[in-house]
Amino acid sequence: MLISSGLPKSFWGETLVTAAFLINRSPSVPLNGQIPESVWTGNAVDISSLRVFGCSAFVHQSVDKLAPRSQKCVFIGYPDGIKGYRLWLRSQPGFKVLISKDVIFNENEMPCLDDSQDKNNDNLDLTFNKVEDNQQGEGNEEEPSTVFPENTNSEGLDDYLLARDRNRREPRIPARYNDFHIALNVEPMNLAQ
Repeated sequence: MLISSGLPKSFWGETLVTAAFLINRSPSVPLNGQIPESVWTGNAVDISSLRVFGCSAFVHQSVDKLAPRSQKCVFIGYPDGIKGYRLWLRSQPGFKVLISKDVIFNENEMPCLDDSQDKNNDNLDLTFNKVEDNQQGEGNEEEPSTVFPENTNSEGLDDYLLARDRNRREPRIPARYNDFHIALNVEPMNLAQ
């Protein structure tokens, strides 16, 4: 878990506690496929709150009217005895941990994994291919061409729906106005009208 999340080795304790939490909520062979937590407490286990270790999370904070409403964190586990999530604030110096229930997760993004890859190879994967140009008669030189990796960040845009793309409801006149009739541009029938 620690390696796949890209977190530093100093988070081994958080990883160990989270792994124990997950093992206690997973089916166990010695218990004939039952979940240890439900056997111990006698209650059903809610697994809908489980998240990917090390993913990015946005915690809601309303400190000031003009301040940002959320702060980007890294999910590092579950607090003991409290409903919520343990989140590491990377923007703060040192090791500052928040516990919050009001969190939005992006489980496809591992911010620490991206940083460790940037340090290792500076995120540049260049491939040089030899290109032969047979159309030119003389000066047949081989030039290396650079191929850049494609950016595949458009995964989330497939199911993204703008407000202008939604179906609009049909406007209806309220029932209290059903007996009202408006006549525009009515020609007078006689001189008295």
